[in-house]
Amino acid sequence: MVDDTYFKKLSARLLQKADLLTSKPDFQKDISLLRTEWHIPSNGFKDQESTEKWHKDFYASENEYFKNVWGKRRHEIVKLNKTGQFREARELTKQINDAMPINALRIATKNLLVKYKIPLNWENSIRRYLFFNDISKMNLPGGIWINVKTDEDTELRKLSIEIQDDTTLEDVKAAWPDVKFHQSQLHSHTKDKFQPIKKLQRDKKAFELHTSGKSYKEIADILSDTYDEPYSYSDVGSFIKRYKEKVGIN
Repeated sequence: MVDDTYFKKLSARLLQKADLLTSKPDFQKDISLLRTEWHIPSNGFKDQESTEKWHKDFYASENEYFKNVWGKRRHEIVKLNKTGQFREARELTKQINDAMPINALRIATKNLLVKYKIPLNWENSIRRYLFFNDISKMNLPGGIWINVKTDEDTELRKLSIEIQDDTTLEDVKAAWPDVKFHQSQLHSHTKDKFQPIKKLQRDKKAFELHTSGKSYKEIADILSDTYDEPYSYSDVGSFIKRYKEKVGIN
C-alpha cells in the first residue's frame, strides 16, 4: 500500500508544473489564438450549457466538412490512384483528413506539446485547459502509467509502462504493486518465476547429439572438447534428462 503522502507530493508537483507552463506569456498567447480560431470563450467555458452547445456546433461542422469537402474531393484521390500516383494520393488523403475539425484541433493541441516540450500524455490536459482555463480541471497525468492493450487476433493482453521526463524512482516504487497485479493477469504468467538456465546450450547440444544417433560416450567426448571440461557418460545422461524436462519432452 502506497502512503497518501506520495500522492499528495505527486499532485503538488504536477499542479506546480502546470502552473509554471500556463504562466508563460507565449503559451497564453498561443492558447488565446486557438480559442479565437475555435470559437472558444477567451476565458474558457464556465458552465455546462455553453460547453455542450460548443460541442454540438463542433460536431456539426465535422459532419459538414465530411459532406462538402471530403465528399467532393474523393474523386481526386481515386484519379491519382488510377494513374499510379500513389504517393500523391496518400499525401492528399492526409491533407484532407488533417483539415477535418476533429483532427485539426488534435494536431493544434499536439503542436503545443512539441513547442513547449510537454509530455505526449498531457494532450488531453492541454485541451481541457484550452476549454476551461483552469489547471485544477486538467486531470494531470504523472508518475507511471500502466498501459494494457488487447491483441485483436488472440485477445491476449500486452502490458507496458509509460514514463515521463521527470519520472522518479519513487514513482516507479509507488506504481510497482499495480504493475505486479497486471502482470498476474497476463496469459503467460506462471507461479514459478523464470530463472535463466545454466549451461542450457550444453544440455541442448547433448540432446541434439543423442537424437542424431551418437552414443553417450561419443557425446561426452564431443562436449569435453567443445567446453574444455571433462564429462562422463553419466553427466551426458543428466544433461539430456534435464533438457527434456525443461522443454517438455517425454
